[in-house]
Amino acid sequence: MVIDNNGIQYKKCSKCGEVKLITAFSTSSSSSDGYQYYCRVCGSKCHGKQHKKDELSIEEIRKEVSYNKDTGEFTGNIVPYIDNHNYYAATIHKVRCALHRIAWLLSYDEWPEFIDHINGNTLDNRLCNLRNCNNRENQLNQYRHRNSSCMYGAHYRKDSNVWRSQVTTEGNKRITLGNFTTQREASLVACKYLLEHNLVRREFIPSTFTDEELNIKEQKND
Repeated sequence: MVIDNNGIQYKKCSKCGEVKLITAFSTSSSSSDGYQYYCRVCGSKCHGKQHKKDELSIEEIRKEVSYNKDTGEFTGNIVPYIDNHNYYAATIHKVRCALHRIAWLLSYDEWPEFIDHINGNTLDNRLCNLRNCNNRENQLNQYRHRNSSCMYGAHYRKDSNVWRSQVTTEGNKRITLGNFTTQREASLVACKYLLEHNLVRREFIPSTFTDEELNIKEQKND
């Protein structure tokens, strides 16, 4: 990890080799600096490849696994364990499978893109705690549970005593949306940007912001 003169932390990703803001890395209790060795983008790519490789047919899985959507428990010819990312997993036909993805498949007969644990507890696989989402939405909810302020996209600039509003595009390019006097103002602008560009759905934006503040108009029935 590197800290510049303004107190901003950076780290080099072990996979892509790029030096990025520390916010681009997930936390890890096993590393010396408290963050993963690779950035979230590289981690998502790896998990995405793993998902595609590991996706067995629903017929194969139904023969081996039963899922209780009310308790989140799995039974059958499997031995669940907690993997390195703190998710329940199991081996089915010699293939490592994430059980929260199996839960979605058995419930809706389709593989999800990403699964978000609504309450932040990755071991709670009750169906009411799972939702299909994109990678950004998944990261946004993880950020909300890691940061008590829930002020996504707001970065304090000690040198100028302002809060800078920033978001990261799909190409992992960070763009600045302006400087503001309060953390809340900066976060509000970032969240509005995500909604206006259809990058996340309203349910993933912190409830601290009202629909009026986010310029969300009430949908009227015809």
